[in-house]
Amino acid sequence: MSRSKVPGVYGIQAVRFRIESGVPSITEAPLVAGLFRQAVLSNIGKLEGYYNIPSVLSGKGEFQTVRSMSHRHAHYLCEPELRCGSVTHLCLYIQEGIPPELFPDLATIRKLWSVQLGDLHLEPEEYDPYQYCRLLSHAKEWTSITPFMLGRHLRIKRSEKHSQDIYDDALERELEKQVRSELKQRGFPSPVSVEFDRSNGVQFGCQFLFWKDFCRSRTGTAPGPAVKYGHGFRLVFRKPVRGPLAIGYGCHFGLGMFLPSRVL
Repeated sequence: MSRSKVPGVYGIQAVRFRIESGVPSITEAPLVAGLFRQAVLSNIGKLEGYYNIPSVLSGKGEFQTVRSMSHRHAHYLCEPELRCGSVTHLCLYIQEGIPPELFPDLATIRKLWSVQLGDLHLEPEEYDPYQYCRLLSHAKEWTSITPFMLGRHLRIKRSEKHSQDIYDDALERELEKQVRSELKQRGFPSPVSVEFDRSNGVQFGCQFLFWKDFCRSRTGTAPGPAVKYGHGFRLVFRKPVRGPLAIGYGCHFGLGMFLPSRVL
């Protein structure tokens, strides 16, 4: 199994799996990421006991009942093929590192399944994710590859809604505030610029995917985003920052993800 070697509380922050068959689209990222998380928790629970699942994997507190409001628990990330937008790899990332005792259990994960997607067969990779996973790149400029979903409503004044031009300016102003706030919460430096992308989607090879075509909420009983439509941005930092860069609602499940602009 491939493992990163970036210092943290534990030395290894990420493990990566290759999807061998049943390759899904990046538009289904929250569904795929949810299945990935379910498989991780199921395997750990069967082997270690369901009340012993570490909170860094579940995002919940004691006895798996209370959701953590911190972003320091696991991100279940979908890595797309840039030519077509198909998800070819899955990456489990934990900012403070993955407890070493979990690696043997994680290595037993071989399959995901759902009615919508059928069987997805996985193979643990032996390569360092930081050398091959673009989501974990080190770059100054980053571009949205899945829609940024609002975690809270925007504060646009009633008086700003009477003119389309004024409303558009207010929308960009409030979106930028929320993007900067999200980045700050995750320990990223303040970007030099936050450029709103008016194309309403992302280009993968010859295919353009609109944000409206993406699954934009988690499955099951999890709460939804503040609003149902998504947005995209280009972020520019003064110095290169290390990914993964994922913000907003559903960021632990493949929404609000960015890739270095140079690879798109």
